Amino acid sequence: SLTLNPATSKEGMMEASVEDVYERTVLTMYHDFTDTQRVQGS
Repeated sequence: SLTLNPATSKEGMMEASVEDVYERTVLTMYHDFTDTQRVQGS
């Protein structure tokens, strides 16, 4: 969730977007994992 601010440095935006992508990736992997566990458990 980035708020575009003209004063924000490109580096700062890059850092934030990398964090967002990392967070999203981890969440996706986590949900995939729990889904797999649920399927195996049933």
